Amino acid sequence: MPAQRIKFEQAELAQVLSLYAEVSGRSVIRGENLPDVKITFFNQTPMSAVEVLQALDTVLAAQGITTVFLGTQYVKVVPSKEAHLEPGPIVELHPDQLPDSSSFLIYIVKLRNVTSSQAAPALQPFARLPNSIIAIGSGSGSRPSAAAGLPNLPAILGVKEHPILILRDYSSNVRRMLQVLEKLEQQ
Repeated sequence: MPAQRIKFEQAELAQVLSLYAEVSGRSVIRGENLPDVKITFFNQTPMSAVEVLQALDTVLAAQGITTVFLGTQYVKVVPSKEAHLEPGPIVELHPDQLPDSSSFLIYIVKLRNVTSSQAAPALQPFARLPNSIIAIGSGSGSRPSAAAGLPNLPAILGVKEHPILILRDYSSNVRRMLQVLEKLEQQ
C-alpha cells in the first residue's frame, strides 16, 4: 500500500471495514452493539497488507472495537469488552515475532518455575481486555477456570506438574506479558 493511500478523516465504520475486507480477503461479520464511531487515520509510509491490518486493528481498538479472525474466511468485529467471548486464533509465534499492534489473539504458556497464582497477578496490569488471563494448574487456587465459566481445564489438558496460562488479549499486551513472564521464570 503506497504512502498516503489510506485517508480516513472522520470516516464511517463501514468504510473502514470495507477496506479491512479488501486487504484481508475475508468477509467481515459485524457483531451486535458496535459503537457508532468516526475513524481518522492516514498512512504516512508504505505498508504491507499485514501492516495495514495491524494498523487498522490498532485504530479500531482505540475506538473500543476488536477484530477477531475466524478461520481463513471471516473476521468478526465486536465491541472490545466482548472480545474475550470470541474463539480468537491461537498463536504459537515466538514472543519477539508477535506484532506490536492491537490484533486480538490467544497465547498458551506452559510455566516452568513460577506458579500460575504468582504469574497471573504480575501480568494483570498489562491486560487490556476483560478476562485476559486464565490460570490453570498447580498453584492457581480454587479453579479459576470455573469462575471464568470454563470446564475443569486442568483435567482436560492433563495439567499435573506444570501450570498453564492462557492469555487472551491484544498482541502488544501479550508480548509485554510474555516479557514479564520470561523475567519471572528466570528468578
